[in-house]
Amino acid sequence: MRQAGYLIDENRVTWITRRIGLKAQRAYRKLRFRASLPARLFPNVLERQFIVHAPNRVWVSDNTCDRALRGSMFLTLVADLLSPMVVG
Repeated sequence: MRQAGYLIDENRVTWITRRIGLKAQRAYRKLRFRASLPARLFPNVLERQFIVHAPNRVWVSDNTCDRALRGSMFLTLVADLLSPMVVG
């Protein structure tokens, strides 16, 4: 507001934000997960060869976790390598 030419101090900003109900939101801490051995080990049958000749033969997945206001959200996508469509 000072750059716009208004003379305003910190107490005035505090009063205005309280009056209209604004509150600062704290940044979330980054979740840290420890890498551990999976429950089962599966062999790497693709060996980085991603050429597929038939549908429903090879699927890939990706997992992510996102922190939201009401807790964490987990998203998992499963896709068939032959088509760009998400399977589940």
